[in-house]
Amino acid sequence: EHAGSWLGTLGWLCLFDQIGQTVRVSAPTGGPRAGAAQRFKACLTDFAKSVTKSERDDLWLLRNSLGHSFSLQAKDHDGRPLFKFVLDNSDTVPLVDRQHAASGVVIVNLREVGELGESVVANIIAAASNKTLRLRCTVEELRSRYFIQVGENVRYASISTSSPAVTGTYGELRYVPSPGSG
Repeated sequence: EHAGSWLGTLGWLCLFDQIGQTVRVSAPTGGPRAGAAQRFKACLTDFAKSVTKSERDDLWLLRNSLGHSFSLQAKDHDGRPLFKFVLDNSDTVPLVDRQHAASGVVIVNLREVGELGESVVANIIAAASNKTLRLRCTVEELRSRYFIQVGENVRYASISTSSPAVTGTYGELRYVPSPGSG
């Protein structure tokens, strides 16, 4: 079980953005991925189907607040304040709690963000195993920018242009157990 931290939460939120830029399911449900917001939300739509549109929107705003202004103040596109985030790590608060939004507060549960992140990664690995994972970027970009490590039995991404692994527009992605992990 996770204790939850704002730094870990920011890491997961940034990873969702990168995942949305890098991979998708073979029948994507996330829509166009032109901008960062669309990529972020498409990741959650493709790999975390239980997350609502409102939760995706709030998590996107939290990503921006923590990652760009290093604050808990959510702002609109023009920089006007919308509401303040309160970060919680209890086991009684849902992923996003908007019941105090009218008074300018939205609560995000850091433990639940961690659980969501692990679920997204598990769903990506399952999609790779089921051969429904597709690349959204070039193999060269994947090689130069990304490395995926999961759990105690480390797994890594192996890129190939000749193997029948997980195919994409620009190549294949294959999850390979690390030596000695079985």
